[in-house]
Amino acid sequence: MRSFYFSNNKAKTMRSLFSKVIFVLTPLLLASSYTYSADFIEVSKSVTISKNIDEVWSKVGDFCAIQDWHPAIEKCEAYDDHGTMYRTLTLGDGATISEKHAGTETNSYSYFIKKSPLPVKAYKATFIAEADGENTTVTWSTRFKAKDTTDEEAKAVIEGIFDAGLSSIAESFK
Repeated sequence: MRSFYFSNNKAKTMRSLFSKVIFVLTPLLLASSYTYSADFIEVSKSVTISKNIDEVWSKVGDFCAIQDWHPAIEKCEAYDDHGTMYRTLTLGDGATISEKHAGTETNSYSYFIKKSPLPVKAYKATFIAEADGENTTVTWSTRFKAKDTTDEEAKAVIEGIFDAGLSSIAESFK
């Protein structure tokens, strides 16, 4: 009967070979893991509108109002799942983004992206309007990690989305 166990010499040779492979591959694997940052990326954009906060928030503050002011959003469908609010955003190309409402405060709300074609993960954002005398400042801010791309590319995508949305809001009040 043939044994499935290595002899002592074969075992030593295999352990030595395995150790060498690990010794060579470990630095390569560690180096490749640093291609993408482990730190969160932060983006914050604001626009000031020459209208009072009540007028601005009544137009942009509902969780699904994004379909009315963001040029990339064709449709927003909100739904409740066991007491938690979600929304599904449909983009012009038919792609969808699934988001979970994460809380509301006066003239603000926060949300998480649950599923998306965007190059982000661990994404949490806050959308807030603040009175500034007779004006209102709308700020959209987020923290996230890049997914399947560099930090710079992911940040540029989110900045573009925020810029387009906030510009559209400002334009709607002119």
